[in-house]
Amino acid sequence: MENFSVEKQCVVKVSSDTYIVVFKENISHEFGQFVMIQTTSLTRKPFMLGTWENKTAISVQVKGHGTRNIVTCENKLQLHGPLGKAISIPSGKGIAVVSISCLATAIELHNATNCDVLIGSKRPICFNLPFRQCVKDSEFSKALKSTDFSLYDWY
Repeated sequence: MENFSVEKQCVVKVSSDTYIVVFKENISHEFGQFVMIQTTSLTRKPFMLGTWENKTAISVQVKGHGTRNIVTCENKLQLHGPLGKAISIPSGKGIAVVSISCLATAIELHNATNCDVLIGSKRPICFNLPFRQCVKDSEFSKALKSTDFSLYDWY
């Protein structure tokens, strides 16, 4: 666990309020670990580490000035971490049911386990993802009800 700086390689808009921030540097971490990010306008805030196109990334849902600053203003970010205990990845066939704001983490889990992924979003997603996706609560609820969880060893 340490304090360090990273530079943003790119920011990918996923929906009207959610982005993937991809780092130039690889951050060595275990699945489930997170970093605390600090900017000039934000005290440290946790973001779970994940991947985007085989690069270390975080998902950021813009909720206020601080998260907007992470996405739009700061090119270099101050991080503390990685923190937290790794989550052990179960064996067998699984499904991850996640919000769009957890996309980078879901991608990392999918890459490690080849699990199915069901993504829910209140807002339209800007591009096709390689996962089942639902927009609006009613669609997400229907998808959950129609999913046969008995086909999975874990979820």
